[in-house]
Amino acid sequence: MNAKSAELKWKRTLNTELDNWLKRIPNSPAHEKGHITRVWENVKKISETLDGDMEVLIAATYFHDLARHEKGEGHGKVSAMYAKPLLSKINFPKEKIDAVLKTITEHEDEEWYEREAIESKILFDADKLDAFGVIGVFRHIMYYHAHRGKSIEDTCKISLKRLDKRWKGLHTETAKRIGKGDYEYAVNYFTRLSELI
Repeated sequence: MNAKSAELKWKRTLNTELDNWLKRIPNSPAHEKGHITRVWENVKKISETLDGDMEVLIAATYFHDLARHEKGEGHGKVSAMYAKPLLSKINFPKEKIDAVLKTITEHEDEEWYEREAIESKILFDADKLDAFGVIGVFRHIMYYHAHRGKSIEDTCKISLKRLDKRWKGLHTETAKRIGKGDYEYAVNYFTRLSELI
């Protein structure tokens, strides 16, 4: 199944479930619905050169941050736990549910995940690409400064460290090619900002 077929089959249903979830449990401002949409667009771009299961990827993309409101690190595992009953509710293919849950769990930065499945590598990279560029800079400032109350100086330090870790952690050459300019933009922005404060 290609991306277009996966969208035709699942996008409306997944959107509805995500919207219902976010009405009950709003997410952090840096992980709102626009983030999900951008990650899906990144998944599609990366998948043009790789052979991932697009049905698994669309479901994992839409549900990967369900627990972001309550947990920072470790939210992948909890998001997978929340996704399981939602996938059953929408009659997602039973034989693919475990792959979706594994992909959701492994989308975080944690080094101990092997990410052997191509879907885990694609979602991980697609999610991290949204931390780069103009939008990525805005998301870092919104999350660390506005949402978590860090100073501008600390926001710069944390952001530079996270950007470096995310760039070095990318799995696919496609993601590196797509994200190189945006990564450099974000690093330059926070480097320059840290010099001005």
